[in-house]
Amino acid sequence: MIISQVRLTDANKEAIYQSFNQDKEVVVFDRAYFTNKWISAVNDDFYLILYISSFIVFFALLISYGRIELTLMSFLPMLISWIIIVGIMGLLGIEFNIVNIILSTFIFGIGDDFSIFIMDGLQSKYRTGQKVLNSHKTAIFFSAFTMIVGMGALVFAKHPALQSISMISILGMVAVVLVAYTIQPIFFNFFIARPAAKGLPPYTLFGMFRSGLFFVMFGLGCLLIGLTILLLLPIPIRKAKKQLFVCLLINRCCRFLLKISSFVKKETMNEMQETFRKPGIIVANHQSYLDIVVLLSLSPKVVMITKKWVWKSPLFGLIIRYIDFYHAGEGYELSVDCLEKKIKQGYCIAVFPEGTRSATGQMKRFHKGAFYLAQKFQLDIIPILFYGHNRVASRKQPFNLRKGIMVTKVLPRIAIGDTRFGTTYQEQAKKISTYMKAEYAGLCAKKENTDNPFFYESLIQNYIYKGPVEEWYIRIKVKMEKNYRLFNELIPPQGQITDIGCGFGMLCYMLAMLSDKRKLLGIDYDEDKIGVARHAWLKNEQTDFVYANALEFNLPESDVFILSDILHYMSYENQELLLKKCIRLLKPNGMIIIRDGNKSDKKKHKVTKFTELLSTRIIRFNKTQEELCFTSEQQVQHIAESCNMNLETIKNDKYTSNTLYLFRKQ
Repeated sequence: MIISQVRLTDANKEAIYQSFNQDKEVVVFDRAYFTNKWISAVNDDFYLILYISSFIVFFALLISYGRIELTLMSFLPMLISWIIIVGIMGLLGIEFNIVNIILSTFIFGIGDDFSIFIMDGLQSKYRTGQKVLNSHKTAIFFSAFTMIVGMGALVFAKHPALQSISMISILGMVAVVLVAYTIQPIFFNFFIARPAAKGLPPYTLFGMFRSGLFFVMFGLGCLLIGLTILLLLPIPIRKAKKQLFVCLLINRCCRFLLKISSFVKKETMNEMQETFRKPGIIVANHQSYLDIVVLLSLSPKVVMITKKWVWKSPLFGLIIRYIDFYHAGEGYELSVDCLEKKIKQGYCIAVFPEGTRSATGQMKRFHKGAFYLAQKFQLDIIPILFYGHNRVASRKQPFNLRKGIMVTKVLPRIAIGDTRFGTTYQEQAKKISTYMKAEYAGLCAKKENTDNPFFYESLIQNYIYKGPVEEWYIRIKVKMEKNYRLFNELIPPQGQITDIGCGFGMLCYMLAMLSDKRKLLGIDYDEDKIGVARHAWLKNEQTDFVYANALEFNLPESDVFILSDILHYMSYENQELLLKKCIRLLKPNGMIIIRDGNKSDKKKHKVTKFTELLSTRIIRFNKTQEELCFTSEQQVQHIAESCNMNLETIKNDKYTSNTLYLFRKQ
C-alpha cells in the first residue's frame, strides 16, 4: 500500500476526491473536509437528534416524577422555550449552523434544569407545605443573570457571528426564565394545587379523558337528537307521535351514556317492578346533573320540570322545548294546562322537589309544587332515590367524573288515596320528605363501605403528585389492607379515634370518609410523613395529625386507640408503658386495637422480619429510633391480664405473623 500526503486547494479537492471514489485501495485523509461533512450531517439530522434527546429527557422525567401529568407540566416549558428560540432566530434571520445548534441545545438544557427546579418547588409545597419555590426562583434568576451577562458581552464584538451568538443567548435565556416562572405554576395550580386547597381532588389525565369522552358523547347525542327533530318537522304526521319518537331516542341515548361510563358501578333497585307506564308524579332527590340522565333512561315516557337556564340552553334547549318539558320559573299553577296534555298521552312528570342540587348528598327541604300537581291531576306519587351521583359528578367539580357507585332505588307508588302521608299536599310534602330521608339513610348505611370504589380512589388521589414512592407504597398498602375493611368493621361509626403510628394517615382518612361522626387524631414520630398527611385535600376539621413521640405526647381520652405496626419499633418496656397509658385514657366501652408481628409464630415470623428489614434497613422507608423488638402473644396476654382487660386475638395475615389484639375493658 502506498501512502501519499497531498495538499489540496479548495478549487480542486472535490474533483480529486471524486476521481478516487471508485478506487477502493486509496484512502484520503483531510481533516477540514471531514469536519465540514460532519457539520453538514449534524445540520441535516439536527431535528432527528433533537427528537431523540427530547424523548430521553421526557422518559427520565417520567421515571423521576412517576406521573405523566407532572412530566408533561415539566416538559411543556422546555418545548415552549424551544419554539420561542427558533421563532426569534427566524424573525432575526439567524440561520442554523453548528455553533448556533450547540448554543440552542445548551439553552434547552438549562431550560430543563429550570423546569425541574420550579416543579420541585411546586411539588414540595403541595406535598408537605415546605415553601422552597421562592429560593428556587432566586437561584434560577442569578443563574440566568450570570449567563446573560457572560454571553451578553459578545454583543460588543465586531464579528457578526459572535453578535448573533450573543443575541440568541440573551433572548433564549430571557424566554426560558419567563416560561419557567409562568407556565408551570399556572398549570400546576389550576389542575392540582387549587382544587386541593378547596377540598377537591386534583385532576388526572385519565380522569380528564373519561370526563371528556362522556361530554363529547353527550354533545354528539344532543346534535343527533336536534338533527332528528329538524328532519321530523316537515313530515306530515301527528306531533305527538314525533315527540314520542324523540323521547324514545333520548331514552336510548341516556342508556348508552350510562353504559359507556364503565368507571361507575350502576345498580337499580326496583322491588315493585315499576314500569312507569301508568302516569304519575316522579319525586326524586337531586344530587347531580346525572340524575337527569338516569331519570330519562328509565322510560321514554318521562317529561321533566326544569329550570329556566336548561330551557334556554343552546345545546339542548331546542330538544326539551320540542318534547314539552316545562320550566317552573313562573310557578306550578301556570303549568297545569301544558302538563295535562302530556299526562293524557301517558307521560309521567318528574320533579326534583329540593329545587337545587345537594353538594353533600344529604336531602334538603322539599318544596310543595310536585305534591300540588299530584293532587291537582289525581296522580300517584312515585318516589325515587339516587345515591352516589354527587360523588361521581360533584356540584363543586362537575366536569371531573370520578369512580363510584350510582344506585337508583324506585320506592313503591304512593296511591292518591293513601292517607298515611296526609290528606293535603302540604302534609304530603313534609311526610314524604321524612319517609324518603329515612329510606335514603338506610341506603347510605348499606353502600358507605370499603367496597365502594369511590373511597379507594379518593384515598389514592389524596397522595398522588407527592412522589412515586409514596404513591405506589400507598396503592399497595391499601390493597393489602383490603381498603381497611376489618378496621372499619371493628371501629364504631362515631367517637374519638387515636391512631398511634399513623404514618401517612391513610387509615385515618379512610375511617373519616366512611363516617363523618368519627373524630380522628393521627400521631407519628416521622415528621415528613406527618407533613404529607397534614397537607392533603381530604384534610378537614374531622382529622388532625401531630408530629410527636406517643410516650411523651398528651394523648386525648379516646373511644378507640389504634397501634398498627408500631409496637415493634419500641423496647419491651416502652411497649408496656404505651399500652398502659392508652388503657388509662380509654373511655368506657372503649377498645384498643393492636396489630403487630407475633414472634411465637416462628415460621411466618421470618417473613415479617424480612419485610421489616427491607423497609427499615434497605429501602429505609420507615424510620427507627431503637432496635426492632417484636412481641409475642403471651406477652400481650400478660399485659391484658395485669391491666384487667379482656383480650381477643385475630389472625390478620395468611403469609406473615401479623396478629390483631383487641383490648376491651371488663
